[in-house]
Amino acid sequence: MSMVIEVQVVYRMNGQVMDQSISIPSGYSIKDCLSHLKLNWFGSVGIWGEHAQVEAVLKDGDRLELYEDLIMDPKELRKTGGLLKCKRTKK
Repeated sequence: MSMVIEVQVVYRMNGQVMDQSISIPSGYSIKDCLSHLKLNWFGSVGIWGEHAQVEAVLKDGDRLELYEDLIMDPKELRKTGGLLKCKRTKK
C-alpha cells in the first residue's frame, strides 16, 4: 500500500486566489500533481517560495505555488500607478 501525503496548492485563477489542500500518493512530482488537479500550467512553480522544476518530488506538508508570468516590470507598474489607472471625473 503506497503512502499518501498532504500538499497545499496555491495559485490564481480568474482573478481569485485558490488555496487547496490535496492528498496525493507519495513520490508524486509537481508535474504529476498538476495532472492530478487537471491544471495545464505553463508558468513557473515553486515550493515554499523557492523556484522548483516540475520534476521535483513533493513531500508531505509542502506548499506548491504556481506563479503567473509578469506582464510588466513591477517598478514601471508602480510609476504608472498600476494596471487600471482610472481617470477621475468631477461631479
